[in-house]
Amino acid sequence: MIERVLRLTALLIGLLAFLDPAITSDRAGKPDVALVSSFSDARGHDELMIRTERALAKNFAVLRAPFARAAATVVVGDRLPSRTGTLALPLFAVLPDQMDAVVRIEAVRAPRTSSSESRLPIAVVLHTRARGRVLTVTLRQGALVVDRVVDTLTTTNSTREVVLSYMPTAVGTTVLSVVADVGDTLHMATTSVVVDIRDTRWSVLAFDARPSWTSTFVRRAIARDRRFAVSSRVVTSRNISTDAGNPPRAFDDIAALLRFDAIVIGAPESLSARDIQGLERYLRQRGGSVVLLFDHNTLGAYSTLLGNIEWSKSSSATSLPVVRSRRTVGGDTSGLRVTEFMSPMQLPEGSRSIADVRTGADSGVLRALVWRTAVGAGRILVSGALDAWRFRDPLVSGFDRFWQSVVAEAADASPSAIEIRTVTRSTTPNEWIDLSVTLREAALSDAAVWSHSALPSSRAFARASVSAHITSHAFPRVAVRLWPDGSIGGFRGSFRAPGVVGHYYIAVTAGDLLDSVPIVVARAPAVASAEQRELLRSMAIAGGGFAVDVAQLDSVSSAILSAAVPATRAETWHPMRSAWWLVPFALLLSAEWWLRRRQGLA
Repeated sequence: MIERVLRLTALLIGLLAFLDPAITSDRAGKPDVALVSSFSDARGHDELMIRTERALAKNFAVLRAPFARAAATVVVGDRLPSRTGTLALPLFAVLPDQMDAVVRIEAVRAPRTSSSESRLPIAVVLHTRARGRVLTVTLRQGALVVDRVVDTLTTTNSTREVVLSYMPTAVGTTVLSVVADVGDTLHMATTSVVVDIRDTRWSVLAFDARPSWTSTFVRRAIARDRRFAVSSRVVTSRNISTDAGNPPRAFDDIAALLRFDAIVIGAPESLSARDIQGLERYLRQRGGSVVLLFDHNTLGAYSTLLGNIEWSKSSSATSLPVVRSRRTVGGDTSGLRVTEFMSPMQLPEGSRSIADVRTGADSGVLRALVWRTAVGAGRILVSGALDAWRFRDPLVSGFDRFWQSVVAEAADASPSAIEIRTVTRSTTPNEWIDLSVTLREAALSDAAVWSHSALPSSRAFARASVSAHITSHAFPRVAVRLWPDGSIGGFRGSFRAPGVVGHYYIAVTAGDLLDSVPIVVARAPAVASAEQRELLRSMAIAGGGFAVDVAQLDSVSSAILSAAVPATRAETWHPMRSAWWLVPFALLLSAEWWLRRRQGLA
């Protein structure tokens, strides 16, 4: 009897193995985690991706791609990923170790667009660990050396800023490379800078409510600069003015003001309350820049724009130098000199000084002489250098150069009719790029004056009229779909970069308006990463996670485990496919054979 049971059981196992039954059940599996690479170049970074994947694979199902339904996203790299819209939250970042770098480029500050007549300042922030060695920072355009700075390092661990300059030679997309080394190629840092050189001029309105020496010489200085197209009006007496170009007749003509990037005003105390209202509309609806040039300490209607601040007037028997407040190469001064000046007792909240004057040789107290404050989307620059125009000798003064640079910065800060933004302008082939577009007129319009019936039609018009495409001379035009991003005048989209290395343009059309930005597709673009590293840290924190260095990988896994919900999946499994069934099958047949042999049966 026992022999028969053993035999039947073994035959049953064999029959089930032949039929191979399938069982479907809901099983709790490992949570999915998306692993995204965002390195600025590919040198030696595959190892870090593999190391991160192995650390996460113990507890998660790792997918090497953005996945919107993942339990979390881990970005491995030193910059923001080019496509952020599909990243699942919470977001974590794993940053490569840079402590072994002898020289490291932490940030590069350069204008994204520039006039062909402008000399571009390119500020490079470097971290060095090579005391006594010679640091060389080179700016190249292709194989051509454009600028170079050589310095001997005097400290073991330091951060410094080096300013290089570039004079454009042609209109179009320009790719510059910054190379920093300490005497050998093993200790070298490289980054790329993409600048769009345009043959455009800033439109500036110079307006004097009465003749002013300060405004006259500032106007002449910017008129000599080929980067500006200057229109001017000087009111010499009631209803009589001297005009040049095509200035508007009054500041309440907002349509005429919108075409100017900056407005330079002399004798602002002579402006009427109606003029101030027009300027405020210009600042808020155009987002433009207004420069107020004082030559007398007199109150007027302009006080409402500046928050009714209190002024302090000072004078000196000798001329005092004016120092630029922001950092420049070598601590360069502005070149201005003054004997009479006025400054605010306290700068309005959110304001910053552009140039300061030292009020006492021993006290070392700096007073804000030229400063900037915001009004809506626009900005006001205020100059209290009352008699700086008297010190214009180019041998001892940089009067012209100072005001040309200040007005250029002010005009350049005014937003264009179409603002196009991408995370990066240097990318690899076939990489996804997020795109955002803002229509200035819609975004800065006063929504309070729109009726409830007009608001939807305005948005519908914007949706119907905005289009984008990517193109180049040798690349067919490819449309990029844009979607409203929830804000008035704002749109977003994403596209895959072309698969062929080269220079391309993202062009956006809105009605009669057209603007474009360049992108460069390269095999391994080198991008300064320290600034991007900080942005990546901030992005991870905003995404509900944090950023860690390589040595802290385990903390990322623990944080995801505490927040992630195990994924429940319907899984089909075949129990008879296990090789372990061979063990009981063989034991049953062996036991049955042994019992039969003991009983003398065959």
